[in-house]
Amino acid sequence: KLLLERSGFTITKIFYQRNIADIFKSIGFILKYNWKAEKIGKWFINYPNNGGFGSLLQILLYPLALFQSTIRQSGRITIISIPKRDNE
Repeated sequence: KLLLERSGFTITKIFYQRNIADIFKSIGFILKYNWKAEKIGKWFINYPNNGGFGSLLQILLYPLALFQSTIRQSGRITIISIPKRDNE
């Protein structure tokens, strides 16, 4: 937020996206590199691009993603901003 304001923008809206994929990628990296569970780690890292069960799991985990977005812990945000005018 501060970076945009210092760059001459006014923030009009911040959207917290409903996304659970970041948690799965983190789990995948932990499994792959810390526990040497390469196959399952890759599955988590590539989620939700796995199709099949990955798509079903994404639907089932939507309530968790919704909760994350309401507490602003979703991992992704979209910021809508406009340039400041000289007199602001």
